[in-house]
Amino acid sequence: MGSLSYKKTNIDFIGDIPLHWNIVKLKVLSDIINGFAFSSQDFSIDNKIPVIRIGDIKSNLDLTKCVCIEKFDEYKDFLIKKGDILFAMTGATIGKNAIYKSSSPSLLNQRVCIFRSKINADQDFLGNCIGSCFFKYQVDLNCVGGAQANIGREDLMNFYIPYPPLNEQKLISQYLDKKTQKIDSLIKKIETKIELLKEQKTALINQYVTKGVDSEVAMRDSGINWIGKIPRIWEISKIKYLTSCNDEVLNEKTDPNYSFHYIEVGDVNFENGILIKEKIQFKNSPSRARRVIRAKDVIISTVRTYLRSISIVPDIPDLICSTGFCVLRSKNRKLLPDYLSYFVKTTGFVQEVVKNSYGVSYPAINSIDLIEFNLLLPPFEEQRKIVERISYKENLLKKIIEKSQKKVNLLIEYRQSLISSVVTGKIRVTQDMI
Repeated sequence: MGSLSYKKTNIDFIGDIPLHWNIVKLKVLSDIINGFAFSSQDFSIDNKIPVIRIGDIKSNLDLTKCVCIEKFDEYKDFLIKKGDILFAMTGATIGKNAIYKSSSPSLLNQRVCIFRSKINADQDFLGNCIGSCFFKYQVDLNCVGGAQANIGREDLMNFYIPYPPLNEQKLISQYLDKKTQKIDSLIKKIETKIELLKEQKTALINQYVTKGVDSEVAMRDSGINWIGKIPRIWEISKIKYLTSCNDEVLNEKTDPNYSFHYIEVGDVNFENGILIKEKIQFKNSPSRARRVIRAKDVIISTVRTYLRSISIVPDIPDLICSTGFCVLRSKNRKLLPDYLSYFVKTTGFVQEVVKNSYGVSYPAINSIDLIEFNLLLPPFEEQRKIVERISYKENLLKKIIEKSQKKVNLLIEYRQSLISSVVTGKIRVTQDMI
């Protein structure tokens, strides 16, 4: 076959396309179905039909981690079929997409839509277009709302899509499936390595915080099942005897123009600590923005604690966190705040909190109950050594993780670039390439 001739589209983010291709709007090739606004009361862990929410959208979608619903007959219009393309319509994940590969029925929650190809379009080709750079460009161009960005169904339906003949769409899909599988396999290997490194970080925290830095020290039984043996001279105390809890709050008489950095549960990450966002004014803040936090306080999410939204607070003024946190402040010279922050991050402690939480979709614990938990108290100098040892090894692991993550990001960029080049005809696909 000879070289292809191209024509201009006058669409900068798509560029030239093969002469025999067309440009159409997405609504020509696909139906778009919005999700339904299920309430938390609808959900249960005992029922069988998963509901896919915006945070569930990922290439390796795990239905076992989705919330479920019992009554779904009235929601049959929101059932997801194998091959449907999931798409996030709001928030920080806007534009995130994945192909639904399961044969099991699932329902579509609000803020998520699905694309389902019509008879004149190959579903895999459509999925590649939606995962491309030029589609993302259109999302960025049309979304509104700043931090809580969203995009409407009508906007999506009018997005531009290259439209080759159906037989070429299928050829392109086969080629990209072959190529992206290799890229995805490499990405998965690196991501598995990253997860193992993160597990190593958790393991070293568990080890040093409960056993100390001296492996030769004499041990005794702690009497606490999840801890087991501890160094003989270590003490055990309840958290409430060594810390204060939720000391300071903003009241309704706070100056409406007082501005502060507001920290929600979603802003705190076990790996990276606290995400500091732009300031907001009290008059514009949510009603749960009430807890005053200061440097070296330790905050623990009391809602879905298994997500490990736990961190020590950095030395930054005007920080206010959600009432969904328990704020611990060391009130005893025998307790080093950094040691406390590591202790409450241990797997055993988190599991104890989860075990004593109430609720199904959003299990929670009261701060009053949380501070009744036991805390190991090594001598102060030993706490300092533990913190130094963990911090040193954490930094080493962090550097390796960051280097590995850069490789993943480069592969993802290459994947997107390859897809965009192929679905816009910049790379010509022939049968011998399959």
